[in-house]
Amino acid sequence: MLLENQLINVQKKIKQFILCQTTRIFNLQVDDSLEYGINNLSTFYLVIVMEWSRSREREKIKKQREKEETKKEKHYKLQKDEIFNQRYLFVQAISDGTFGRVVRVFDGGENDFKAIKIIKSVKRHIQSAKIEYGILRTIHQQNQYHPGNEKIVRAYEAFSHKDNYCIVFEDLGLSLYDFMRGKYFGGFELKAVQEILYDCLQGLDFMHASGYTHTDLKPENILLIDKQQKGKKEGHYHVKIIDLGGAVFQTECHSQLINTRQYRAPEVILRNKWTNLSDMWCMGCIAVELFTGQQLFKPKGNDFYHLAMIEKHCGPIPIEMIQQCRNEAREYFNEYQLNDSFLKWPDDQFMVQELSLMKVFKALIPQNQQELLNLIENLIVIEPLKRLTPKQALEHEFFKLTFN
Repeated sequence: MLLENQLINVQKKIKQFILCQTTRIFNLQVDDSLEYGINNLSTFYLVIVMEWSRSREREKIKKQREKEETKKEKHYKLQKDEIFNQRYLFVQAISDGTFGRVVRVFDGGENDFKAIKIIKSVKRHIQSAKIEYGILRTIHQQNQYHPGNEKIVRAYEAFSHKDNYCIVFEDLGLSLYDFMRGKYFGGFELKAVQEILYDCLQGLDFMHASGYTHTDLKPENILLIDKQQKGKKEGHYHVKIIDLGGAVFQTECHSQLINTRQYRAPEVILRNKWTNLSDMWCMGCIAVELFTGQQLFKPKGNDFYHLAMIEKHCGPIPIEMIQQCRNEAREYFNEYQLNDSFLKWPDDQFMVQELSLMKVFKALIPQNQQELLNLIENLIVIEPLKRLTPKQALEHEFFKLTFN
């Protein structure tokens, strides 16, 4: 009896070993047919061959799908003198982005130039583009007499072109990012900073009054109206806000993560609830960048480092915000205060050195520009409710300054 039990145990171990090695070598799923094959060794090898064949077929289908997705991710290939929607003649490519590409076209119907955004044939990009078009059409029909109505880009129509979703926009000039790049990332003169910020705040006031948060404000998404402005000389700098694909209505479900990282508000980094005041943090970061030519925050993909930079600029993160933050963000904080801060400051020597050398934004703005500095101080505020709203910011003393 003892010998029989030992034999059964040995058989079980052999079965487990074969099962383990088979699934490991052939990357198979354990199912009833495989179990049966192990138990009934006369059919074992047949089952293995069948499972291996099925595994190869699954891998082949997977690679084919990946190939198709890669093909969709590529930009639309433009043809010389190509005509879109029997009306728009391709003139030149303007820019490429994650979503697709933007081209300048001649509108034969209205005898002027337009811009067409050609979306990649990828489901998430198409959905985002359709949302953007819907929002633009809706908000421009609302409150048409609001001055900010003219500070948001206009979309005229949308259509499909060879399986690619396209949106027709008004033709604008360079983005602020491209303009600054043309100036080797030198800042704007103060008068230009004033004009740009005022236009942006009017546009935001209009968006917020319409119930929307932009969620992705940055120099790349602010375009000069003047197409002749090439970054070579100073002039008038009126702008419009573009790219509303990520805009969120106030009653819609809010994604935890918004904003391009360098412009991300602290409440978003902490995964707390956010509102349209997150746009105002972005505006503060943009204001510094317009004046200095350099990004205020360069967190290098590290939230911990980003929070440490924010604390150096703005002081300790309030305990109330720490208590509200999600579990994954709580690991950045101590349970007790150290030098007025709960943040576990980075122990990486490279980060510590960079933080020690980093200038706070108050040191980047000259003492004779107190109005601009005060405006920024009221935008780059850790606690969202203490930031200026667009309407309040438009009344700030900075916008009452006159320049020769």
